[in-house]
Amino acid sequence: MSVGDRILLHAQTAPAQNGIYEKGSSTWARPADFDAGSELLGATVFVSEGGTYGNTMWQCTTDGPITVGTTALAFAQLPNTIDKTRIDQLHGNLLGSAVTLDLSAGNATIAVGDGKRRRIVDGNLVADRTVTLSTTGAVAGDTISILREDRSQRVVRIHAGTNLSYHLGGPGSFVAQYDGTAWKLTDATRRNGERVVNVKDFGAKGDGVTNDTAAIQAALNVFSPAQSTELSGVVFFPKGVYLIDDTLTYRGEPGYAIHLRGEIGYSRGLAGTIIRWRDTDPPSPVGEGTKAMLHMMGANMSVLEDLEFDGLGLVKYCVHLDYALAAGGALAVGSSGTRITRCTMARAAGPNAVCLAIGPAGDTDLQTSEVLIESCYFLGHATHPPLAAIKTLSDGNTKNIIIRDTSIGGYTQYGVDWQLASGTLLVSGVNTAGTTLADYRIGGGEATIIEQASENANAGAMFITSSGAVTGSVKVIGGSWVGTATESSVVIKYFGTVTLIGLQLKLVTPIPESSAVGLRPRIQIGDVTMTGPQPGALYSLGCLYWNHEDYIDVIDATTNVVVANDYSNNKGLRVTSINDYAYDASTLSVKKLKEYHGNYSTLGPGVLYGHTSSAAYNGAGFTRNILHEPRSGWTKQTYTYEAFQDSVAGKTLIVGRPAPRAKLLAAYLNVTTPFTGTYGGNALDVRLKFGKTGYGQEYILEFDATTAAVTKGLADADLGTALARASAVQGGDLQSWGSYGLLYISARDFNNRLLSGLTAGAVEVIMKWEVLP
Repeated sequence: MSVGDRILLHAQTAPAQNGIYEKGSSTWARPADFDAGSELLGATVFVSEGGTYGNTMWQCTTDGPITVGTTALAFAQLPNTIDKTRIDQLHGNLLGSAVTLDLSAGNATIAVGDGKRRRIVDGNLVADRTVTLSTTGAVAGDTISILREDRSQRVVRIHAGTNLSYHLGGPGSFVAQYDGTAWKLTDATRRNGERVVNVKDFGAKGDGVTNDTAAIQAALNVFSPAQSTELSGVVFFPKGVYLIDDTLTYRGEPGYAIHLRGEIGYSRGLAGTIIRWRDTDPPSPVGEGTKAMLHMMGANMSVLEDLEFDGLGLVKYCVHLDYALAAGGALAVGSSGTRITRCTMARAAGPNAVCLAIGPAGDTDLQTSEVLIESCYFLGHATHPPLAAIKTLSDGNTKNIIIRDTSIGGYTQYGVDWQLASGTLLVSGVNTAGTTLADYRIGGGEATIIEQASENANAGAMFITSSGAVTGSVKVIGGSWVGTATESSVVIKYFGTVTLIGLQLKLVTPIPESSAVGLRPRIQIGDVTMTGPQPGALYSLGCLYWNHEDYIDVIDATTNVVVANDYSNNKGLRVTSINDYAYDASTLSVKKLKEYHGNYSTLGPGVLYGHTSSAAYNGAGFTRNILHEPRSGWTKQTYTYEAFQDSVAGKTLIVGRPAPRAKLLAAYLNVTTPFTGTYGGNALDVRLKFGKTGYGQEYILEFDATTAAVTKGLADADLGTALARASAVQGGDLQSWGSYGLLYISARDFNNRLLSGLTAGAVEVIMKWEVLP
């Protein structure tokens, strides 16, 4: 070059050295007409010669004020009539079709000079590929677009240094713009037209150190009606750990939705996208958090996918699905149709905390419904277990929840708390472990649990529970529940209607012994507050109950054993058992349980197989026992001499009243201690009999109860005609279905001496009943 020639330097390592330089005799220097800030501001120059930039036009794009030698100077290339290649670049190759980007052989690096519009044709991807955007030849304002037509499951990763990372996982498009320093994502769409933004483009780092709260909220605001006209789209979280210290909020509008998507979900580790609560210094107290990590209001048809929320023991909710109010307080939109897929929610902590809270707290009119939770993982907190992994916060319009193929890993009081319930709850293929109170607390809706798998090491924790009388129902189909207890205990406690089909219920002792011998899982139905015919019922079909005896073990709310009775009882309960089996852990054998169906009630003092008579004797000298398994119909009532002591020569006690469909199969009086005593210096001679009202309706004829201990009912001669004996002893007696009377036991002194002189004696009234359908 000759003295006086000028050059343009536009890409110096130190941008302050960019500018126009003139060749001197020995050095290069800025010429007098380009050595002041006012001369460089907006200056335009033409480069006439050069291998790459010959015949190109440039403009200084640095804003004033400019201090030469200090201010960084930037020059941008301008189009001119000679630069045909550059015109094509700046106008997106509008004069020709998109350039095919061939990724069949491997990864690729692309630059604007080779074409701004790129196309990946269908069938081109044989493996996951990486496309790197080069800054070579790029000037501020340049764009590169990639259109993916390939419909395979392969992923195209698009990178540009540390500033841009995007995964084009299916057919769609990607657009990046060069800002003079780096490529930035400006737009991306899938085939359904959703817009995609990357939280890292808003400054999020995901490095587990930086506070990313503001950056993530800025990305959410792109689809907030208060911030933007873009009301639907995808917010993408590349893999990493994003720390937040305040609630992330999304507020939707009718007809719009948001999709929050991570790179890899369900991970419980650094391989995926983790949003974690950021602790303070000094550390915050565990279990006292009051905030949600993510509060989604008005999230109709929205999606959470491949994300992990870690509350670190410092939040009340990991995620809260709620409603949104429009301006002025009018109801705008709920959070219905929301889908949560392959997400983890962990370590919400405290007695009222919940990993996933659904619905507005306490408001039954605002709707959050049709929520789908699938392939997710929930975990509580080891030292401060939350109330539940999943909980509805109100009934009414918080309804219709589906949970499927999901695991609840424990450290929660309840797995699913649906006590505030309406509509339906459908659970399918869910595994629970480690809840401290129950896997499910269910209220008044219609709940169906299919193929449940549970194994709980917390002693006393139940499978299903409810609080108080409810009008709902629970249906369990298939699956297995194994709990831990030190004695036979209740595993299902529900005061509505329970239907069990093909379910296994088992209890084991705590580890290390872990034995199932002798432990019976019991079912509790009915509520102590019930009056009149309330909807309390159990229907069991084809279930396997560990260590049950003749019948399945059912009790009522006051722990009385449930046995047959008519539905008019104040605590009417219907129990049906068909084709149920029991596994005996001591003999390692299976047997078929006896079937029974009809209306049932509790078996309490003074009751003959169910129905209570208010006049039945229940005073001194009376005790009642159950022989064998109660629903087999064997009962025993014991009366000692105190029950008959009175200033009369003969005394009759009401034993009870049988149910109208109860058939007496057998009756026995077993005098275990002879009835003896004196009156007026003379020995008493006591005679006993037992039967129904009226002469000639005795079951056991009158006999001597003083001479010796004796059992009556073993021979035909002991029986009255009321037992309708034929050719065999104890033919039985079927009570009238239209009306039924009382049963009595009578004692009298053969010589009409007063029974007040009795000093010893005891008799057992033993009966076996059968309830007819």
